[in-house]
This record gives sequence, C-alpha cells and structure tokens, in this order.
Amino acid sequence: MAEPPPTQNRSLWDTAGSRIGVISAAVGLVVALVGLPATVANALGRSDSEASKIELEQKRAEVAAAAPRLEARYVFLSSSIALGYTDLALNAGSGEPRPKQPAAVTSILSVPTVAGGSAAEVLGQLTRIYERTNSRAARGVCRLGRFPQLSAAFLVVSNEGGRDAVNVSIGLDELRLKGKVRISEQSAHPDDYIAKLRANAASSTPATIDVPFALAPGDGVRVPLLVSDAPPDRFDLWCVASRTALLPRWLRFEDPDLHKAFRGAIRRMRTPTLLAPGAYGRG
Repeated sequence: MAEPPPTQNRSLWDTAGSRIGVISAAVGLVVALVGLPATVANALGRSDSEASKIELEQKRAEVAAAAPRLEARYVFLSSSIALGYTDLALNAGSGEPRPKQPAAVTSILSVPTVAGGSAAEVLGQLTRIYERTNSRAARGVCRLGRFPQLSAAFLVVSNEGGRDAVNVSIGLDELRLKGKVRISEQSAHPDDYIAKLRANAASSTPATIDVPFALAPGDGVRVPLLVSDAPPDRFDLWCVASRTALLPRWLRFEDPDLHKAFRGAIRRMRTPTLLAPGAYGRG
C-alpha cells in the first residue's frame, strides 16, 4: 500500500506528538547503577584514613561507569517498513528488492525482534490488517480517512553501558481489546489513552518477555506492542487497530560482575520525533 506524502512537511506522528500520547509507555528509561554491594566494597578494602576513602570512592565510580545501563524507548514503523524489513516480516526471504533506509531507521532494523506469544500476535495482526487494507481503496481499518497511516509500535531496549546485561526481562500488561479503540484529542480534555485502552479491554493479564541472550554494550532488542491507524490529514485522532495491545511496565536485568539485579519502571511515552519517512521515535 503506497504511503501518502507528508502534509505541509509535517508527518502524522510528528504533528501528533504535541497533542497525542500514543499507547502506553515509556521512552528513554535509564536504569542506573546505585551504589556498590557491600561484598564489592569489602573486597576493595575499607579504612578510616581519608586516602583510603577517596580511593574507595574512585573505584566505586570506575565500576559504576562501566556498568550495564539499559535504555528503553518506543519507535513507530510504518507497515511497509515493519513488514518489509523486520526479521519476522511478511516478505522476509522473498527476494524482493527493498529500498535503502536512512541510518536512523537502519539502526532500528538491525536490532533483533523478540516476539514470543502475544508479541508475535501483534505482528501477525499487522500482517492481516495490511493485507486487508491493501487489497482495496479503503478508508482504513478504523475508517478515519482514506490512505491511512498504518504503523506498528515497538519497544526498543538497548544497552548503553560498558558491560554485558544478562537475564533481561520486560514486564507488560497484555490487553485483549473488545474491538478497535479510537482516541480523540479534539477537546481541552483529551482522552487518557491508557485509561481508554484498559476500559475497552476484555481482559488484562500480566506477562513477562525474557530476552534469550545477553545484551552486550550497544546491543538491543525490539518487542512489537500494537498496531496503530490514523488519517493522513488529521492529527487529533488515532486508533489502536490490533486486538492485542501490550503495555510495558518494568524492565529488569542483572550485572554479572556485581552479581546484582536491577529493576525499574518504564515511564509513559513522550513527544514523537521524526526519524525518517515512516519512522518516528517517542523519546
């Protein structure tokens, strides 16, 4: 399905950022290292002398600076990118030529997808929605306008620290929606997207996605969360088109050098930034 050109050089989500919060979540989460375990401090040695205290603090700072540091952010990829480039893509292995993407998008696409269970369902639902809307000149799955902007939302978790992060897991709420959920931002009191999604859920179940490998410095993963639909010429309406929506809640990992686990909450999404045509960051 051909994507419409930007309207007055403002992309859908770029404009929407000042008015809409898209589904749950949290961008730019940094789980910071707080202090050193007593065992490590003891190994470094303690002393009442000022020199020893200064040396200990310096060693604390060195260990902390090299620690794993996980950052979580959200990206929205248009259906053509999400289905054409992701490792679980609709046409993966088809041999069809795919246009070169900007570096900002290539870096996202290079991150492997962790999509077991309900996360895999999101990509499957995107595939079915795309095929259905691409087969006819429709008004979009949510009927918010012709040539809709159909996107998949991903949570991207990356290690921005100096050591491996192991046993990485992401806690989410898995919502089974009763149907498509429209979010209106046309009034002075816009919809709370999280509250509206929960209100339209037939069920909400806690879920955990375990990353099956360590994240070395610079490595990351992507988790599919939901499918979004919106009109190309309106920025105060959008719609969750998938019947499954995953709302991230927390992120956990372990530092193997310190033998210590860290866990932090994932905050709500922020104003979107246009990364490239069809790709938007939310943090």
